[in-house]
Amino acid sequence: MQNSPKKTASYPQYLLVNKQIAAKMTGLSAETLKRYRLGGLLQKDIHWVAINSRVVRYNIALVLDWL
Repeated sequence: MQNSPKKTASYPQYLLVNKQIAAKMTGLSAETLKRYRLGGLLQKDIHWVAINSRVVRYNIALVLDWL
């Protein structure tokens, strides 16, 4: 008798991109993305995540949807 594979929870996969790619894909400048992020228009842990104190990644699917 073979072991059947265990079912695991399926979580959506989101593409996290740096500011240069996010700027190209949205048509906004990297500075505008930063201004939206710091101004609270883009929400932390939804539209963007802080990898560490110097690295930010944008959830491009949600940013494009927000636009």
